[in-house]
Amino acid sequence: RDVTISVTATGGTPDVVIELFCGTAETGTRLGIETVTTVPSTVTFTDAGDTCSSGYTATLTDSATDSGGSVDCTAIATVPDIDCCVTTLTCTSLPSPTVECAFDPEPGEKTVAEVATKIEGSCSGDIEFVGDPTVQVEGDSCTTTKTRTYTVSAPGRGDTTVTETCDETWTVVDTTGPVISNVGDATFECPVDDGTNPPPVTDACGNFDGEATSTDGTLIGGCSANTGTKTRTWEATDTCGNSAIPVTQQITIQDTVAPVLTCSDSTNSLSNVGCDAMIPGASAGDCTATDACDGDVSVDFCCTFDATNGFTRTWTASDACGKEASTVQTITVDATCGTA
Repeated sequence: RDVTISVTATGGTPDVVIELFCGTAETGTRLGIETVTTVPSTVTFTDAGDTCSSGYTATLTDSATDSGGSVDCTAIATVPDIDCCVTTLTCTSLPSPTVECAFDPEPGEKTVAEVATKIEGSCSGDIEFVGDPTVQVEGDSCTTTKTRTYTVSAPGRGDTTVTETCDETWTVVDTTGPVISNVGDATFECPVDDGTNPPPVTDACGNFDGEATSTDGTLIGGCSANTGTKTRTWEATDTCGNSAIPVTQQITIQDTVAPVLTCSDSTNSLSNVGCDAMIPGASAGDCTATDACDGDVSVDFCCTFDATNGFTRTWTASDACGKEASTVQTITVDATCGTA
């Protein structure tokens, strides 16, 4: 900025020393010093403080002397009225909301009056947007932050323009766990427990991809080691680390099927055994039994005899849950034995 000062004088022709200050001569900053020897005259101070916002002050000192001493004169300096305005733009503190999953709808663009203001004493002129705002997206599906940046401008001192950038942000987060649907209890026949189909899982933010997983508790209260009731707990965690409230179901393993009894040919029934024949003996190995739930089971046999029905031998297999399988061998003796 150039500052030009006009100097006039009365009462003589002075040598005038001119000092230019930003602010007052007592407290301001001296911007330059010049001397004029003729009046009227003008003095220009070049680049005299572009940042001076408090106004200019000029002081004049008569330094001329001759053989008679100091010249008695008065110098008058005229400091031009210079526009010393300063524009300062201040961004408004815009809301920075955070929501779960998604904005519906997203925040709309703000007006220039909502985005920025000028401090008191700024240069005249309105604030305007410079171009369209830009939007930057950062983060992932768990936390996404969007920043809308506005550029605003307003007239400054002289022909200058002051600009400022102002940001508006909003954030989308996923802090909610998925939801596991309720699942009914299930009953299986021992030894089958092929699991149950995983219950459906929903996630409000769409960050669950997979199936619920299960863990089983201890089997208790059954009639054998492989029967009873246990608790199956279903769990699910989304990709953001949010866990669902676990869902439980009761699993019952029951044994309603009797063992399978297998006997050798020696256990077949016999008819009309001769009078002098011996009734065939029996051993535990004549019949064996297996059980789907308990594996191998023991086989017992016992016998009865009466004159009418003959000799009866029964093999019986019982599992731990009281289910039985049996086979009967009947041996009849020739009815003519003992007659004349």
